[in-house]
Amino acid sequence: MNKRKGGPSGYLANLHEGLQQNNESDFKFITKEKTDESIFQKIDMIMPPGMSKKLKSLKNKYFDYNKELGFYNDWEHDLIICESDMRTFNDFSIKSMHAHSPIDYIKVSNFLGEEKKEVIKILTSHSPEAHFLEMYKYYVLRYGIKRAGGFKDIHEKLNEKAFTEADVLIFPCEEAMDPYLETWPLFEKIIKNKQIKYILTGTNELNYEIDKTSYRYDKNISEDEFVVSFVGRHESIKGYDLLKEAAEKVWKKNSKVKFLIGGLMSPLNPLKDKRWIEVGWTSDPGSLINASDIFVLPNRRTYFDLVLLEVLSLGKTTVVSKTGGNKKVERMSEGIIGFDNGNADDLANQILMLSSLERDSIDKLGGLNKQVFKEEFNNNKFASSYTNLIKEINSETPQ
Repeated sequence: MNKRKGGPSGYLANLHEGLQQNNESDFKFITKEKTDESIFQKIDMIMPPGMSKKLKSLKNKYFDYNKELGFYNDWEHDLIICESDMRTFNDFSIKSMHAHSPIDYIKVSNFLGEEKKEVIKILTSHSPEAHFLEMYKYYVLRYGIKRAGGFKDIHEKLNEKAFTEADVLIFPCEEAMDPYLETWPLFEKIIKNKQIKYILTGTNELNYEIDKTSYRYDKNISEDEFVVSFVGRHESIKGYDLLKEAAEKVWKKNSKVKFLIGGLMSPLNPLKDKRWIEVGWTSDPGSLINASDIFVLPNRRTYFDLVLLEVLSLGKTTVVSKTGGNKKVERMSEGIIGFDNGNADDLANQILMLSSLERDSIDKLGGLNKQVFKEEFNNNKFASSYTNLIKEINSETPQ
C-alpha cells in the first residue's frame, strides 16, 4: 500500500487509513510484501483444475521461452502468494473477500478452497484498460520482448476466469467501466448478468511542502505568469503526448503560458522549450500542483484517477479529458472543465480560455472543486461508504 502510487496501491492505502480513522476493525488487509521466495506458493497453484489444455500449453511455452531471456522470475513473482499471510487469512472468520486485480482474485480464491466456498467473492480492477493488456504492455513491451503472445493469451484467460467467477464487481462509477468495454470485447458479455456495485473513491487532502511563491521562484516563474501543471507517467495513455501537442498550439496564441510537469521523463521525451519545465519524479507533487494556476488531466483512457481527487483537494481548477471516471467527476463541479478525449485542439482551447480569465475567477472555480472534495471525496466518507457497501453485499445473496 502506497499513497503515492495509483491503482490498488493508492486505493487500499487510503481505504486502510480511512477505516482506521473510523475505528473499523472488521476488515483484514493482505498485501504482497518482499519476502523470502521459500514461503511462497508457486505458479501451479493458480492453474485450477479444469483449466484448458491450451492455457496450460501456453503457460509452459511462455515459461520455456522467457526463462532463456531471464524474464521467467519476474512474471512468476506476480503469480505467487505469501503462504504465511494466507494462513492468517484462513484463520480469520470472513464473510466476503475483495480482490483488487484479476490475478489477486485467482490467487486468493484458489487458496480459499472448498471449505470456504461460501465466502462472497468481490473483484475490483483498477487498470485504465483491460488488465491483461496493461500487464502485457508493462512486462513485455517495457522489456523489449517481441514474441510473447502467450503472455497476453494466458492473462486474458485468467482475467476472464476472475471476472466470470466473481460474485460481485465493484467500480467507483458506471463510467469507470468504459476502459474495459473499449478494450475487451468479452467484457460486455461477462457483466450482462453480473451483480455490480458502485462506490466513489476517496483520499486525504494533498499536502505540499513548499509555498507557491517559493516554488515558482525556484523554477524561474514569475507571480503573474499563467502556469499549467501535469503530474503522471509520460505515456500516450496518460495523454502526455497530447499535452505536448496542445502546448505548441497554445503558444501560437499565447506565448507566455508555461507548463510545469512532474513524473519520470520516459518513455516519451519532453518538449525542448524553456516554457516546458520538467521536474521529474517527485515525492512532493502537492507543491508542484499548488504552484500552478490550473491542472490538466489529459489521459486517453482512465479508470478513476486518484490524482484528480488530490488536485480537487488543493482547490485547483482542472481540465480533464472526457473519458472513464473523469466524466463522472466533471459533472460534479463547474471548476472541472472537460475537453473532447484525444483532441489536442479542444484541450488547447480550454487552456487558452482559462488563461484569459482574471486570477480571481480561476480561484473561484478552484474553490468549487475544493468544496466538492470535502463533501464527496474525503477519506472518512470513502471508508464509511465502503463499510456500508460491504455490509450490504454481505447481507445479500449474490446473483
